[in-house]
Formats: sequence, C-alpha cells, structure tokens
Amino acid sequence: FFLDGPQAVCSRAAGAGSLGFADSGTWVGRVASAQRLFGVMAGVAKTEFAGHCMEVLKLVQAWFPGLAVVDSERDLFWTTELELNAQEGWTVLEDHLSVAHVRRQTFRPLCETGGPRQEPYWDDYGPSPFMSGGAPSFTLHFAGPAKGNFGKRCNFAYAATFIQKNARWFLRDLDER
Repeated sequence: FFLDGPQAVCSRAAGAGSLGFADSGTWVGRVASAQRLFGVMAGVAKTEFAGHCMEVLKLVQAWFPGLAVVDSERDLFWTTELELNAQEGWTVLEDHLSVAHVRRQTFRPLCETGGPRQEPYWDDYGPSPFMSGGAPSFTLHFAGPAKGNFGKRCNFAYAATFIQKNARWFLRDLDER
C-alpha cells in the first residue's frame, strides 16, 4: 500500500515504536537478518520513491510496525547525544545544562575520574548504572557534538582508570579517514 504524504507516514509510524523517530545509528543482528531488513528497505524505497535513509526507515516503521526492535532501555547501547546545534555543540563547556543533563543520567556522573568530592564513573563492579534503575549499557556511543565533549572525557577517564603507564594501546576514531 502507498502512504499519502509525510503526515500519513508520521502518524502511522508514531505508534509503531518507542521513539518518535527512526534511529539509524546502530544495527545489530545476524547477517541474514540484516540482509532481509535491507531488502525490505530497498523494496519500500523503490515503491514509495524514497531517496533518503531516514525517510526509508520511517516508511519501514510505518509499513511493518515492530519489525526493527529499538533498545529503548539502553541495555546494549547508550548514545550520549547532546541535542545542540553544530555551532555550539562542538565547543560546549562542562557547566552547560545539556552536558549536566546527560551526566546526571547515571548514579555516578558519566566518565568522571573521581576526586575529593566526586565518585568515579567506573568502580570495582563496572560502570555506573542508570538513575532509572537499569544496569549500565554495554556500549557508549558518542554521536555528533558529544564526541567533542563526552567522547574526549570518556577516553581520558577510561585511559586514566584502566591503562597502565607503559601499556601500548591502539585507538581508532571511526570518523577519521
């Protein structure tokens, strides 16, 4: 079936998932599952004349509610996204309200190294759990401007906590070419 315009897509997809948008940041699954999903996406894109990946994801969500499962509890992945414009986001300071909001989502502030008045993010049992009562995420993902703030902070805190002075480690930023 065809969906008539963006309003129809958004209204149909709004009730199809836990988020009001289609998140294309992470794909997890077996190769065969990914092939099937991308095959469905290609068919929907061709049928609906959709040319952008986010548009296609929203259409797939509308056509097949529940086909792609969203990790809404952040058990596997937590994207520490700063919802700021590009001009401000890359240079945002530690005391910015958006930074404080993200850091307050865990019992011990995100990627804190510890100090006289601050507990470290990692303790003997692992990273800090979420304030919402969930366990910590398996993976932290730094998207957009959060790379310039949380990405740097967490890389430093991780190295200071776990890497010995003379150890040799390889670090690769996936955005570098």
